[in-house]
Amino acid sequence: MAKKLTEAHLCMELILKQMFGSACAEWHIEKPDYLERWRKVKLTKTGKIRKPTVWRHDYVVPMQKLAIEIEGIGKGHMGIAAFLDNMAKYNASNTVGGFSLLRFTPEMVLDGRAEATLWAWKKART
Repeated sequence: MAKKLTEAHLCMELILKQMFGSACAEWHIEKPDYLERWRKVKLTKTGKIRKPTVWRHDYVVPMQKLAIEIEGIGKGHMGIAAFLDNMAKYNASNTVGGFSLLRFTPEMVLDGRAEATLWAWKKART
């Protein structure tokens, strides 16, 4: 099932295409093995063990090692379990993957603050 793109997501896609030529949506990164021992076992509807093996960032510019998250409240961002999983994902992206991670709210994307931050990030690396 494809993720429904919000106005902020569509705006971010345009910004990233203008700045970098392209960006990957829903970039998958493997979950490090060291985190598995802390996970509770989850079962599928048929009773088989479900082993989550990947995380997704909202957007990634792979050649720049840049990951972007548009944070929000709603499905996938609610509850302590999702919050803790996101913290582990962010730490793994930064430390294990070597990515810079920028986090924005939808309002920051729509009012231009996210774009200004991205330009500052890009300028600092040139």
